This record gives sequence, C-alpha cells and structure tokens, in this order.
Amino acid sequence: MLSFKISQETHRKVRLVSTIVCTTLTICFILLLLLSGIASHLRAKRILADHTVIEAPVHLDNVTEERGRRGRTKEMMHFTYRFEVKGQP
Repeated sequence: MLSFKISQETHRKVRLVSTIVCTTLTICFILLLLLSGIASHLRAKRILADHTVIEAPVHLDNVTEERGRRGRTKEMMHFTYRFEVKGQP
C-alpha cells in the first residue's frame, strides 16, 4: 500500500475536492438516467398512441413437424401475408 506524508490542510483540500467531484458525477449520472427514462417513456407513449389496425389475408405456406424426445411432437406453421400502404406493397 502506498503511503504519502501530507499535511492535514492538504488532506482536507484533497478530501473536499474528491467529495465535490464524486458528488457532481453521481448527480450527473442520476440526471442522465432520469432524462433517458423520461425520453423512453414519452417515445413509447407516442408509439402506443399512434396504433393502426389492419386487415391482411394470411396464407399458410407449409407445416413442418419435429419429433422430440419421449414422443413429443412440435408442429411449426409458416405463414405469409402481404398488405399495401398507399398503393405500395
């Protein structure tokens, strides 16, 4: 471990400066997290407020069956759908 001989006055100054720096960085970090959370909340709120319900025909392309252990089977169904927005697919 390093040991330096410094006066009490210098130790007090170093301690004060380090306390101020650490406190300032902590407050800045908390503000950054707070602003990021508020921005994300507002973005999610805008996305949810601008929802659209569409109807699109769905076509079943194929069904694959996988056999697992102990006789378990898993069927995967693959679908395709297309819809247009303002004439653009």
